[in-house]
Amino acid sequence: MSTTLSQQTAINNASNNSQIEDSSGAQSDLRYPSDFDGKSGNWITFQRVKYTRPNIQSNSAQETVGRAVSLPVPPQLASNYLVDWGNTDLGAAGNAVQGGIASGYKKYQENKTSNGNFTQSIMDMFKDAGTVAGAASSYLTASAIDGASRTNIGEVASAAIGIARNPHKAHIFNSPAFRQFSFQYKLIAKNSGESESIFNIIREFKLGMMPSFADKKDNNIFSYPDMFVINFAHPQHLFRIGTCILKDVSVDYHGEGSPVYFGNNGGKSPFSINLSLSFSETEVITREKIEEGF
Repeated sequence: MSTTLSQQTAINNASNNSQIEDSSGAQSDLRYPSDFDGKSGNWITFQRVKYTRPNIQSNSAQETVGRAVSLPVPPQLASNYLVDWGNTDLGAAGNAVQGGIASGYKKYQENKTSNGNFTQSIMDMFKDAGTVAGAASSYLTASAIDGASRTNIGEVASAAIGIARNPHKAHIFNSPAFRQFSFQYKLIAKNSGESESIFNIIREFKLGMMPSFADKKDNNIFSYPDMFVINFAHPQHLFRIGTCILKDVSVDYHGEGSPVYFGNNGGKSPFSINLSLSFSETEVITREKIEEGF
C-alpha cells in the first residue's frame, strides 16, 4: 500500500522528536500518544526481528526489521507462570527401584566433573553380588505383585480378601509452559498526524505477525513471520519479557461503539480504535531465567 505525499508528511511530522529509548537502549520512531515524551510513567517498546530458532548456545545479535513502536504500559499488565505436571502409576516394581536410580543420579552429579556418566554410576551401586541379588529379588517380587493384580485371578483375590494393590502414584514433571502476554489499548487520535501514527503502528504489528511466501513465484512454502523483542522502559520491579511471536492482532475501528470519524487530508479517519495484541514467548522460563529478572 503506497502513501501520498501529504500522508507521508503527516507520518514524518508525527515521528519527529519521538526517539524514545527503552531499557535495552533501543530507539522507537513510532509512538502513541504523539506528545508522550517518555520522561514520566512507564512505556513498552516493541521491535520486530527476523525469525531465528532460540538457541541457548548462541549469543548472536538479532536482525531488526521495520520500525520500533513505543506505547504506554496498558492499564492491565500481567505475567503468568505455568508448568505442566502429569501423574503416573509407578507400581510396586517402579517403587522398588526408584531409590536406587535416585542414588545413582546423585552419584552421577557428584562425578560428572570427572568424566562420570549416569549409566556407570548406576552400575557402581551394585558392585557386590549381595546388593545385586537383593535388588533383583526385590524387583522380581514387586513385578509379581504388579502382574498378579492385573489378572482376573488377582482381581478376584483382591475382592475376596479385601486388599488392593498400591499403584504408587507419582507426579511426573513435564515442562514449563510458554508465557502468554496480552496488551489492550484504546487509541484516540487527537489530530491527523496522530491518526497516521496509529495507522502505521497497527500496520507494523500486522506486518510482523504474518508470513510471506518463501519464493515470490511459488505459493507452496511460507517464510516464518517475524518475532518481537519487547522491553519495558523501567523493568526493575516488573519483569523482563523474552523474544515473542505475535499470535493475535484484534482491531476494533469503532472503539466507541459507533462509527465516529474526522476529516484527515481530504479523507476520513476513525476517531477511536481498540487494539488488542496477544504474544507468546519463544523460550520457556527456567530458574535461571527467573534469576535474570523474567
